[in-house]
Amino acid sequence: MISTVATRQPVLLPPNLRVAYLELIKEWVGLELSEHQSRGLDEAIIQGMTQMGYTEPEAWYQTLASGSDRECLERLATRLTIGETHFFRVAPQIEALRMTVLPELIKQRTSTRQLHIWSAGCSTGEEAYTLALLIREQLPVPNQWDIRLLATDLNHAALDIARAGLYGEWSFRETPERVRQHYFVREGTQWRLLPTIRTMVDFRSMNLVAGSFPVALTAEAQHDLIVCRNVTIYFNTQATQRLYARFTAMLAVGGWLVLGPSDPPPQSGLLQAVNLPGAIVWRRAAQHPVAADYSEPQTSSNHAFIRATRTVQQAIRREAASPSLVAPLPECDQLLTPVAGAGGMARKQAEQGVHDRPLEVEGHLLLGMLHLDEGAVELAIESLRRATFLDEYSILAHFGLGRAYALAGYEVRARATLTHARRLLVSFTEKQAAEDGMPAVNELRHAIEMQLASLEGRGTPR
Repeated sequence: MISTVATRQPVLLPPNLRVAYLELIKEWVGLELSEHQSRGLDEAIIQGMTQMGYTEPEAWYQTLASGSDRECLERLATRLTIGETHFFRVAPQIEALRMTVLPELIKQRTSTRQLHIWSAGCSTGEEAYTLALLIREQLPVPNQWDIRLLATDLNHAALDIARAGLYGEWSFRETPERVRQHYFVREGTQWRLLPTIRTMVDFRSMNLVAGSFPVALTAEAQHDLIVCRNVTIYFNTQATQRLYARFTAMLAVGGWLVLGPSDPPPQSGLLQAVNLPGAIVWRRAAQHPVAADYSEPQTSSNHAFIRATRTVQQAIRREAASPSLVAPLPECDQLLTPVAGAGGMARKQAEQGVHDRPLEVEGHLLLGMLHLDEGAVELAIESLRRATFLDEYSILAHFGLGRAYALAGYEVRARATLTHARRLLVSFTEKQAAEDGMPAVNELRHAIEMQLASLEGRGTPR
C-alpha cells in the first residue's frame, strides 16, 4: 500500500496587497527590500497575523497601516533581514579601532575619563561586546573611567540574546582564543561572557529610521564613536543619508563613525574619510571642509573613472554581450597591456603600483579585476572594496565589486553594490565620456542591468 502525504502549499498574497505591505515596511521601518529579500514576506505575514488573531491579511494590513501596532510591524521587518554577526568581525576594521580610533579617543578624554559609544544595529550583541573588550584592554585602570556603551537594534529577540551574553562556537570564528579563555566561561557547548563585560553595555530597542531618536539618547552627551555596520545595505538612499546626518549630529567634533565595508558612503562634508590599513573610517570635522563636498561627483572622480575604464572597456563590451555571474572577465593580461605586462607580470606590476601609490584608486581597481580573472574572488573583493573606498564615485569599481560579491555568493551585497553603480552611472553622460574618448556608457549600463537581472533570475531586462 502506497501512502501519500499532502504537501502544504504556501499561501500567497494578492500582488497588490504584497506591494502594499512592502511599501508600509519601507515607509515605517526604512527597509527597501529586493525581490529576493522579500521572498519570505508572504509566510511571515501569515504567521504574524495568525499570532495576533487575524484571519485576513487585508485586515491586519489596515491595523498596521494605522500605526497602532508599530511593534508588530518592526517584528515583521526583522524576519526579512539577515542578522549575521560574530565577535571581532572584519579584522581590518577591528585593527583600525584597536590601533588608531580607541587610542586617540582615550588620549583625548584622559581629563574627563568619559567615553560615549554607540553600536547601532547591534543584532545579538557580538559587535557591542567586541567594543567593550577592546576598550577594557586599552584602558590602564578601567574602573576609573565612565564608559557609556549603548547598543540598539530593532529585533527584540536578538536583544534578549545579547543581554544573556551566551554564545555558541560560530560566534567565535574570528576571536583570539586568549580572549575567549579570559573573558568567557563555558556552559555546556556554549560560552557566557563575564558580568564585568556584560554590564558595560546598555541594550535598548530602537528603530533607526523613526521620525526622531529617543529623548533619552539625544539628551546624552555627544558620542565619541558610533559603529553601524551592514545596516544601511537594506535602506534606500534617502533613508541612508538621513541616518548618516543624524549620526553626524550625534557625534562630538573629532568623533568617529565606522560603517560596514558594503554600506554606502556618507555624502556629508562634515564627515571626512580617514584611510587606515585595510579600512576606511569617518571622522566628524569641526566645520564643513571646502575640499570634501560629497553632494555631487567630483570632476577628478569622473576622470579617474575614464582612465580606469579605458583599460577594461573591451571587457565591459564582452560582458554586456554575454553576461554571466560565474564567468570571469576576459583575459586581463590583454586588457591591461597599457599599464602593466602580461599574465603574472601584470599582477606583479599592479601590486607594485598599489604599494607605491596606495591612495590612488586605479591600482586597486586593476588588481581587483586581475584577481577576479584568476578566480581569487576574496582577494578581488578586498582590492575592489578599497577602490570603492578611495573613490566612492568609481562606477567601474562598484561594478567589479558587485560581480565579485555575486561570485562569492553574497547576493544581498552584490545587488546593493550593482544598484549603487547604476545610480552613479545616471550622472555620467554620453557627452562626458565621448569628450574623453571613451563612449562606453551604454555598454556599461547594459552590463550592470544584465548582472542585476541574473541575480534576480529574471532573464534579459527590457
